[in-house]
Amino acid sequence: MTNCNDVDADEKHALRKQCNEKIGMRLRQLENKMHTICIANRYALTECIGKGAFGIVFAGVDVATDKPVAIKLEIINSNRRSHLQLEHRVYRALCGEGTGRRVVGIPHCYYYGTFGDYTALVIDLLGPSL
Repeated sequence: MTNCNDVDADEKHALRKQCNEKIGMRLRQLENKMHTICIANRYALTECIGKGAFGIVFAGVDVATDKPVAIKLEIINSNRRSHLQLEHRVYRALCGEGTGRRVVGIPHCYYYGTFGDYTALVIDLLGPSL
């Protein structure tokens, strides 16, 4: 593995571009097989609703209750901290971890864990962005 301190700016840019291309390819592969994926044997992916630098967001359904959910997936990368882990912690803190209470405007977290090479976060499916 290359140490970023040992390369110049052009090499860093090339390495970042190569990494982003690999991530993009893996996310496209995931999107192509989404209808066969079930997270934690409970949450089925139904359609892609967004993509970002670190992952992809799907609309999904809780197959046990038929409730619509949002499913966020990010590729596990040992070189950086998980954004979904931080997001999960923030939601739990805002809702009063362990209280079971619901806060209007803060999505409830149904599942957080790993799924193959991905970190998964299943939350309430909220409305459009403001």
